[in-house]
Amino acid sequence: MIREVFLRESSFKDVPYKFEAGTPSIAQVIGLGAAVDYLSELGIENIRRYEEGLLEYAFKKLEAIPGLTIYGPRNSGDRGGVIAFNVAGIHPHDLATVLDQDGVAIRSGNHCAMPLHAHFKINASARASFAFYNTAAEVDVLTESIEGAKKVFKV
Repeated sequence: MIREVFLRESSFKDVPYKFEAGTPSIAQVIGLGAAVDYLSELGIENIRRYEEGLLEYAFKKLEAIPGLTIYGPRNSGDRGGVIAFNVAGIHPHDLATVLDQDGVAIRSGNHCAMPLHAHFKINASARASFAFYNTAAEVDVLTESIEGAKKVFKV
């Protein structure tokens, strides 16, 4: 990024080189290559099919919980591997805290989607994320933990 350096002044290279300081992200590039190889070996279509099946299972389990509202399209083919939801009578931050005590990690808040939350007239939501490394058994733990939170908050 530097063309010349003197005791009291320096000059920079032209764009884009003046913005490329330091050592390139070699370890990250190697890691990305390994991740691409791994995902290619599993097969992107296989991963998508598995995640859609897991989402369908999660929908079935979550929809069976009274007072739980799911946001977004119901069809797993129309969404990524996340389900945003709320449980009536429990603030999403409180729900996330109680689930965390059970070892279940979810997100809570606006998820960088404040206009969408305003559209649904909610102040925040909980969000569970699912990927090819998750299992139906983990979905069961999530739903059991939500049921436990409902007991904690008496809703």
